[in-house]
Amino acid sequence: MKSLGGFLLLLWFFSSCASDEDRRLQTDQSFEGEEMFNISYSLDEHVFYALRPFKFYKDTTNYEGISGCPSVSVQEDTKTVNLLFGEGECASGGPGRKGQLVLSYGDSLLPDHQPFVRISYADYVVREIQIEGIRLLLPVDSSSNRVVFLDNVNNLMFKDARESTSKLNGEFERNVVYAGDTIRQVTTTGMGWGRNLAGRPFHLDITKAKSLSGDCLQSGGFVPETGEERWTFERTGQVDAVHSMRYGPGEGCDSNAIIHLSDGGEITKTQ
Repeated sequence: MKSLGGFLLLLWFFSSCASDEDRRLQTDQSFEGEEMFNISYSLDEHVFYALRPFKFYKDTTNYEGISGCPSVSVQEDTKTVNLLFGEGECASGGPGRKGQLVLSYGDSLLPDHQPFVRISYADYVVREIQIEGIRLLLPVDSSSNRVVFLDNVNNLMFKDARESTSKLNGEFERNVVYAGDTIRQVTTTGMGWGRNLAGRPFHLDITKAKSLSGDCLQSGGFVPETGEERWTFERTGQVDAVHSMRYGPGEGCDSNAIIHLSDGGEITKTQ
């Protein structure tokens, strides 16, 4: 009986600790603010690779100037581009990337413009966040120097160093201005929804379009220069927590993200 009592005591102790930790994660707004930035950053920082046409990657003279210094391999028969990061030194700065992005180009839906692109991931990690899943960029409108892509995100998973995961679904519109094959500007609108690290459902709205210049993309800057997001995290039996994130220019391409928490706290993140 003593051993049974000791076992029950240990079981109660560990379940209490787990409950306390669960409650902390579910209600810690600074935790949610950090997660907001990590998801937004991880979602946006690599999408510009898929905004370039397949012919760009067929031209090996372009490889030296690709931000992040990936090793590039192209399969022309399948229209697939493999970008491998983390091998050797990189002079263009930007976040620490490891692993592989796979860009698969389909048939063009718009005459004389880029076809749809599927992005998939193979052990791809940025800023210690691993991304898993598939996303699809569909061109839905175009002009002589502009293409609008619909960025469909379906159960994209973000895994941190502790193996905790967030999931995101969403529909985002990427309005891209080009000069030839060079990206001059990317503007993003849209909305998303999912589950955060603590298991809380959340909803994301881009309330003011996010914008980033092609020069900053090329030099390794991926935090938008302008834009605002509103994030709502559900609370059981309580008022939902509503946070906002506002982007602004910093020194050069080192833009800032200022996160306003619903409890009045503030977090500032810099590229």
